[in-house]
Formats: sequence, structure tokens, C-alpha cells
Amino acid sequence: MSKATPTPNGKLISKINFPVSNNKPKGIARSGLLLIIATLFFSISGFCGISGTKTVGASGDYLNLTSAFADITAQTLNGNIVLQLASDYPDVGNPETFPIVAPTSAAIGSFTVKVYPTATGLTISGSSATGIINLTGTNNVTIDGRVNATGTTTDLVISNSNITTGYVIQFANISTANTLQYCSIRGGSTTSTSGVVVFGSATATGNNNNLISNCSIRDAGSGFPTIGIYALGNASFPNT
Repeated sequence: MSKATPTPNGKLISKINFPVSNNKPKGIARSGLLLIIATLFFSISGFCGISGTKTVGASGDYLNLTSAFADITAQTLNGNIVLQLASDYPDVGNPETFPIVAPTSAAIGSFTVKVYPTATGLTISGSSATGIINLTGTNNVTIDGRVNATGTTTDLVISNSNITTGYVIQFANISTANTLQYCSIRGGSTTSTSGVVVFGSATATGNNNNLISNCSIRDAGSGFPTIGIYALGNASFPNT
């Protein structure tokens, strides 16, 4: 309802009264609002990325490295992430898919990915004519073979028993600033165009500033490899 009210100076102003409802929201309406808020929260959280310490194994956050790396690529990182290989790694019922493809540089960004065992005697192994771990377009990944990433003892074994062309670890497509340390890397490739560890070619820059430290590179027990470290590159984009 509207009515005119005089002011002290004699002028009239209009005042409009709007009806106000005292009815409280129905329970179903409140529940619906909470559901919408919760849905939005978890949807937004899903786009915020992942970070922290995760376990990999039969009882872990991830059953294998294949799924852990794929999740990082899908969700991206919002901080550094540590992937701990648990004592029940590998999960027999959920074996790795070879080659295990490391997360992309776009997913990692300026953060880091670190992988190490939490128990002695663990292996990442298989028989693949392609390879075991493929760091393709990857940066800032460290695979540390020491138990709990401490001490000076090489423990983690990364092995490919294929005796034809399969690499154990490959760096390709501008993979930079990655580290392999304190790992026993074992392969049996007998071709002259591959090796136990391979640095492949790139189309813009080389696979640069990668470090192999305190690792043993040797046979996998099924045949002596022809080449330990094979670096391809090219004159325009060498691996440095």
C-alpha cells in the first residue's frame, strides 16, 4: 500500500509498504539448497587439482602407478605430490599397464612428483616390447629407489625382461628436469636403436636437464642388453 507523508519542510514523499511473509522455508527447500551448495563445492574442488602424499598398492589410494599418473594428468596438481609404493605393491589383481605413462608437463606445472618405495624388495617390472615407464612431455618427476627416500642404499628395481626392443625408461617429447636416483634399472633390449634407458627425439627442444644418479643399469637376467643408455636427439634439437 502507498501513502503520502509530509516532511518537516512541508513537501510530500511517497512511502510504499511491501508485504512481508512470515512463512519459514519448507524443510525440503532447505535440503535442496544444501544439496546444491554441496554439489557446487565438490564440483569446484574437483577442478582445484590434487597434492599431498598418496599411497600406491593393493590397500593404497591408488592400486598402481598407471592410475596414479593418469589421475594427476586428469586433475592436475595444486601442490607437490608424493607417491609412496606400499609394501603390498604391486597389486596382483590390478597390474600396471605398460608402458606406464608419466603425467604431462601441463598437469604438473611448477610442482613436483616424487615416487619412492616404503618397503624393501619392491619392483616395477614386466615384459613389454615397448617399455616400462614412459616420461613423455614430462617435467619435475623424481623416481627415488631408496626406502622412504632416505639413506644411500639402492633398493627399487625397475625391470623389463623383454629381450627385443623394449626400453625400461624413456624420456621423450621435451621431457625436462626429471631425476632417476638409487634405482636398479634392468633391461635386455638387443636392438641397436634402443637401450635400457632411452632419450628420444623432440620437435621443439631436446629432452634436457634430466639426471640419472646413483643407479645401476644392467641386464634383467633374460639377456644382456646391447646398449645401456641410448640418446637419439638430432642436430637441431639435441638432448643436453
